Amino acid sequence: MTALRKRRTRGQALVEFALVIPMFLLLIFGIVDLGRYVYTNNALNQAAREAARVGAVSSRPDCSAGTRDACVNEIARERITGFGVKAGMATSGAQDTPGVYVQCRRWDGNNPGSSPVFDVVAISDCRGGDILVVQLNHDFDLVTPLIAQFLGTQDLFGRAEVTVN
Repeated sequence: MTALRKRRTRGQALVEFALVIPMFLLLIFGIVDLGRYVYTNNALNQAAREAARVGAVSSRPDCSAGTRDACVNEIARERITGFGVKAGMATSGAQDTPGVYVQCRRWDGNNPGSSPVFDVVAISDCRGGDILVVQLNHDFDLVTPLIAQFLGTQDLFGRAEVTVN
């Protein structure tokens, strides 16, 4: 009687394991995806802050590029580790297409008393008091197939705005 009971218990444990392991693995890989998502979001924001900081000052010893926007692009792509940004760079136009988006905004002081209005100016005309905007875009793919089917590719971005010195 005990030998028969042991055999049944082993079979029962195997069936329970087969039912529980898919949910357990989904939970574990979901946590891994969440960690990757948080890391990627944080890294994009940090790289955007560093690139904007370098682009906001007049002397840029960290950069081999000559122009402000090329320097911001170079620093932003150097600072990201473990993944890349979308291809391309834009200094005006749609923010969702390029990997690195750089814009210079100047306050339009013609309408005092109302909310501030900013005009977009060319990066080469950016001067002290203007606001330099740097945005990095990345397509985030989940590694867990079941979760990826529901959520798909996520568009992440890191953004920084600094005042030009």
